[in-house]
Order: sequence, then C-alpha cells, then structure tokens
Amino acid sequence: MILFVFEGERREPMLFRSIEHLFFPSSDENIVCSFGNNIYELYRQMHSLGEGADIAGVLKENGAILGDYDMSDFSDVFLFFDLDIHNENQPPEVSISQIYEMLSYFDNETETGKLFINYPMIESIYHTGTLPDKDYWHYSVSISDCSNYKQIARDFPPYSNLDHLCVTERNMNREDIVKRIRMNWIHLVGMNIQKANFLCMGKHENPDKKEDISQPNIFSSQVHDYLTAHYRVSVLNAFPLFLYDYFKPEVFLSNDI
Repeated sequence: MILFVFEGERREPMLFRSIEHLFFPSSDENIVCSFGNNIYELYRQMHSLGEGADIAGVLKENGAILGDYDMSDFSDVFLFFDLDIHNENQPPEVSISQIYEMLSYFDNETETGKLFINYPMIESIYHTGTLPDKDYWHYSVSISDCSNYKQIARDFPPYSNLDHLCVTERNMNREDIVKRIRMNWIHLVGMNIQKANFLCMGKHENPDKKEDISQPNIFSSQVHDYLTAHYRVSVLNAFPLFLYDYFKPEVFLSNDI
C-alpha cells in the first residue's frame, strides 16, 4: 500500500486520481491525504520528533484523514509540495537552505518519504502551450511574481482549466477522450524530464538515467542557474517528474515530444 501526501486538498488529489486511473494497475491500493500546509511546516514537525519520526502520526495530528492506517501499513510514501520560495515570513536564502535539508531528509520512499517539488507551485500544471509544447523548456517566472503565480499560470493559453488532464465520471467511459488525456500526460512527462535534464545536464533531451534529474539535482540547478543568479524559478511540475521516476522510463520516452 502506498501513501501519497499532498499540500492541497482539492487540485492535487484530483490530478492524482486521474494519474492513478491512467497509469497504475487496478490492483494497486493507494491512500491519498492532504497536509493542508506547506512543506516547511511538515518538515519542522517531523524534525522536532527526531529519529524515527512517524509521518502518518504527524499527518493525523494535523487533521489528515487516514482512518486506522499507520506507518506499518505503507510500503512507500511520496510527498508533493510547492516550492513556496516567495514565503513572506522568511527571505529566499533561508527557504533555499531549508529545502536542501528537506530533500536530504525526505529522500527515501520506504523511510521518511520521498519529496517531489512543484516549481514554483502546483499551478505550473497549467503553464504550458498546446501539448506537446516545444517552448516549455524556456518558461520561468520571477520570484516577485510567484505571489500572483496562480493567476499567471491559469491565464497562460490555452488551458484555463484541467479538463485536458482529468479523467472523471463523465468521460471515463469515452475511450477516445481517455486516450487523449493519457497522451497529454505522456507529453507533460516528456516536456518536464527534458527540461529538467537541460537544467541539470545542459542537454534538452531525454535523460541518460533517472539519477541525472533527481530532486536534489533539480533543486541545486534551480538555485545556481535561476533562484540566486536571476531571482527566477524555472517552471516544472512534480507529477510528470514523479511518473518518470516511478515507472519504467520507456513508458514515457518519445522522440515526438
């Protein structure tokens, strides 16, 4: 059984349920919950408990609905949170230092959990032209604009909603629509992994191996090439990067992206 932990309560679980329908075997049992706060607060609470901190216990203490499940029920834990570099309560350099710590702490899905970061936030899922978007690897946003990024991303043409990525009760029996949605996700994976590979390895192409675009490598490249160099964030979404990391790479690699 796998535990998926999201920052938000609506958009992330909705997107994941579509991913689950499209890519996960029907025999898999996945538990989804929302923390309802940012990754800095989750890390603070986990870190304060010391070695052997129980993420399921921390989630329950914060109101997450997990029923009778505890850590012994989960083989893997994956976390999806926003960068939140524009946090008004602390300067960017403090956030950067903390994220380095968190990526080291949340680095193993079978222990404390494995963290995937949205740059700058989950709304990056909107921030693309018509799929597949060959210009995606250029997109970035200034740190000063991150406070308004939800609107910036939603106003980016042509996707003002998530119908192109969501399998719902209305369309799940329409084979043509589901096939198109699945292909849109495959395009997103290709676009994000090639962009991540450009960030980390300087090559706008598919990675040679998954480790080249690990979460720590991506963040380090963001820091050196965008955050501190230009006070910008290179747009990436955690869900496509997770799909590439979790499944066999050949499922998503295509020369047409």
